[in-house]
Amino acid sequence: REQFYSTVIFLVDTKFCVFVIGNFCFFLTILFGKMFKNLFFGRLRSGEVNAMMDKARYAVVETCLTLIIFREEISVRTVALFTALLFSKIFHWLAASRLEYIEQSQITGTFAYTRLAILLLLLIGIDSLFLGGTVDNSFNANGEFVPSVLIYFGFESSILFTAAFSTSMKFGLHLIELSSSGQYV
Repeated sequence: REQFYSTVIFLVDTKFCVFVIGNFCFFLTILFGKMFKNLFFGRLRSGEVNAMMDKARYAVVETCLTLIIFREEISVRTVALFTALLFSKIFHWLAASRLEYIEQSQITGTFAYTRLAILLLLLIGIDSLFLGGTVDNSFNANGEFVPSVLIYFGFESSILFTAAFSTSMKFGLHLIELSSSGQYV
């Protein structure tokens, strides 16, 4: 307990310790992502994986180019926000891809519909929280607008919110179509 403060300062200031802690956080993020994927999707189909990898390739390049623009503002917080944004994009893409599969599939269980509905609601909620947080943090104490990397996150979260809302509307229309044709989920 006596050496706690000096230990924390050492861990935060030493580049090797920051590197190790960053890798551990990256590992936990991937572990959480896999857990989230298994919870809401189960096993991914090869088409879903291929589409996700193609889109992720471009998203990572786009993220790197954006990091170049905001190089003065790169911090642990910025890297965490970019990682969260990338994971959010991936789950939006997977939700849209799974909806396409469900619409084409003749036999789909109630559990798949429930998981997709919960995922879409969760994505809309996360996007709206993220958008609200970026708007709140874009203003300083005097109420003046402070342009920063948060503008990028605000625009991206509004785009993701629109995509998730659109996907949920397509899902709702699919459910209405199923109920009108006499098939019940």
